[in-house]
Amino acid sequence: MRAILPAAAALLALAPAAHGAQTIGSDLNARSFGVACPAGSSSCTVSQAVLPGTPVTAPIDGVVTRWSVKSVTGTVALRVLRQDAAGLRVVGASAGQAAPTTSVHTFTTQIPVASGDRVGLEVAPGALYGAVATPGAVLDVWSPPLGATAAPPQPGPADAELMLNVVIEADANRNGLGDESGEPQTPQPPPYPGRTVSVLDNRYSPRSTTVRRRSLVRWRWAGASSHSVTFSRVPRGARRGGSAIKRTGTLTKRMTRAGAYSYFCRVHGSAMRGAVRVR
Repeated sequence: MRAILPAAAALLALAPAAHGAQTIGSDLNARSFGVACPAGSSSCTVSQAVLPGTPVTAPIDGVVTRWSVKSVTGTVALRVLRQDAAGLRVVGASAGQAAPTTSVHTFTTQIPVASGDRVGLEVAPGALYGAVATPGAVLDVWSPPLGATAAPPQPGPADAELMLNVVIEADANRNGLGDESGEPQTPQPPPYPGRTVSVLDNRYSPRSTTVRRRSLVRWRWAGASSHSVTFSRVPRGARRGGSAIKRTGTLTKRMTRAGAYSYFCRVHGSAMRGAVRVR
């Protein structure tokens, strides 16, 4: 898990989620305050049960890819809660994260969720979670903290909105990474440092090109039939080179002499010609 810098965290937490992602929980806009676990408890779990006008359960199956908190002091950790016949229990958890200030902090994670799951915070000993008074809000509290075994909650502070939201992304290929932010990027090859000519069926594209002296020109076979690059004319002192007749592959030539280079396909003759001018 890694923390995002606080200045950027506020923008991430308050901005709309990426296309296809869903955000649940507080918008973190209100001025809030720190709240301790119930008296006599060193730590606890808190989870929003009701927040009027705002979803508090996962709307899709997917992956939690980031979570944001506000007005937290000390260390908290994200928890994913699931309802079964016995009650709510923890089915997913992040590592603990220390919030250095009470402003908005955003953390990345990858925790699978199912539609209908709730989220909450496990509050470490001595830490405070953030909340604000919101009429109609219902906050559940477990002390000691909720674990993998279902347990009934205790009533939390009245009309308390928990300063927590999470971003949930779909996970179509079920790799646990999320379809938007977590997918591994396919490495792209570096751009070719010279000019490329495509060897297509019955033509070269471009048919004629101009490059500077000592530039590289690469011919890349991209058609379905066999062709060649055979030089019929080169400047004085230049080597002809060229390729065999083939259907795939490349030919690379450094153009060391200025002047005109003419070439053709030995299969198609004058019907398939090309030229390179070197300045």
